[in-house]
Amino acid sequence: MQRCVLGGAESALRAFRSAAKTSARTVRYDAFADRHIGPSRLEKQQMLDFLGFTTLDELTNTNVPNQIKLDREMNLPQAADEYSMLRELKKISELNKVYRSYIGMGYYDTIVPAVILRNITQNIGWISQYTPYQAEISQGRLESLLNFQTMVLLDPFLHPQNVDVAKTRSDPIGVELGTLNFDSGSIDKDVAAVVIQYPDTEGRIRNLEQLIAKAHEQGVSVY
Repeated sequence: MQRCVLGGAESALRAFRSAAKTSARTVRYDAFADRHIGPSRLEKQQMLDFLGFTTLDELTNTNVPNQIKLDREMNLPQAADEYSMLRELKKISELNKVYRSYIGMGYYDTIVPAVILRNITQNIGWISQYTPYQAEISQGRLESLLNFQTMVLLDPFLHPQNVDVAKTRSDPIGVELGTLNFDSGSIDKDVAAVVIQYPDTEGRIRNLEQLIAKAHEQGVSVY
């Protein structure tokens, strides 16, 4: 038979009296549980008194079916403070062997200075739906690009994942994508922008000076 206890005036009185008997919470600021996981020992006792139980085990045994209980103690080490944990993790990380990566295709480890990370990479302006201030200039430029220049040429050696992103972003707004011809270097006036991979997806470093100069002569943006 399941036990059901409803709190009332008597239970509330017991909880109030227990508050005077239970010591206040002592917080260990170097312990994750004390800072982030409640309630305190005092709050636990007040809740138990209100429900009519004396211990958490009694509360658990009353409400949790025996068939889903673990019939043995868990083999867990003592909890560690955060300083000890970080020190242990540092020791483990020192076992790693860092090798030079040759995976290519834009996947490589980088160290981004905090000032660049905060002001450029995490700049809210990159994900805002609004164009910059001086709205007349910005909107006029966007309209001219949309109405008169709707072709974007992609480097044939652009990283595949970048090509997929360009396709995803261009299809809904009707921007046509083309492949840049490095041999001829010709760029039509209908082209709005050229996207170049440097170094390319195969790791080659090409001389792009003339190509970029031709693009700028046509008023084409180069990325």
